[in-house]
Amino acid sequence: KTTAINSRTETQNSKTTLTKAECLAASKQESNPVLQKIRKLAYESQNLKSPYQNAKETLHAASQRVPVVIDFRIENIPGRSSISFVCHVIIEGIEVASEKGTNIKQAKTNACETAHRIILMPKIEIVESSTNVKSLKGSVLTQVPNPGNFTPVQNKNQFPGSTEGLTHTSKLPIGSVATYKESNMNSGLKRKLNQRKLLEEFIIVEHIDPLSGGGGAANILRKSADFSHMLLEFEYFPQGEATRCVVKLEEEVLADMVGDTRQLAKTAASAQCLQTLRNYVGF
Repeated sequence: KTTAINSRTETQNSKTTLTKAECLAASKQESNPVLQKIRKLAYESQNLKSPYQNAKETLHAASQRVPVVIDFRIENIPGRSSISFVCHVIIEGIEVASEKGTNIKQAKTNACETAHRIILMPKIEIVESSTNVKSLKGSVLTQVPNPGNFTPVQNKNQFPGSTEGLTHTSKLPIGSVATYKESNMNSGLKRKLNQRKLLEEFIIVEHIDPLSGGGGAANILRKSADFSHMLLEFEYFPQGEATRCVVKLEEEVLADMVGDTRQLAKTAASAQCLQTLRNYVGF
């Protein structure tokens, strides 16, 4: 049976910014020396006695209290009628943010606003691109509320709308056997036999960094499930000449889609599952 969860938008338990105390605690727990400095910078930015007008001034003042180097790299972007600028904020050699502006001052201000927001995020990590550029990736954590406040629905029309080549499905025929399965158990998920966690324990991890857009719904689900230490499964069934993908979280079916290919079905089912969870938390 394909089920979803009714959304309730009045509650949003998303964690987007650490408090001053949390920044200090995070800096003490951080093993990477560069990330430790960035966490201390975030702490000092919230520990300033006098508030500053913008993030650029805030970061500058905070950097006077932490042995950290903040650099700016400016690029000119020629246009048809005018020139715009891109400012890259680099902390300890790590690119933290890049933003545009119609002039250098505005580009710096915009980039510093983004950089300040990222260093205050609950989860940060350093990633390296194929061109050996190191950047800081920040993550927003969203805690799913108690599912007892929601009721299952069985109306397939309440799922996100389908696109061309994709259809929603009814329940699987009795005796259907998946022809292919994927799960994060293969990536070293540690759990006891028959151990199941509640959906309220699932945390959506959204990555924000200057070099990528997040990697798609399937990638977000996988990272979130790994972070939450919860079982995520993709099961594939033949559906005529097409493929049907069922997504399960802790053995609960949250998405069920058909596509012309396995990848198309997985992409659609992942998007449906992620949208269901986002509706669930009103995020």
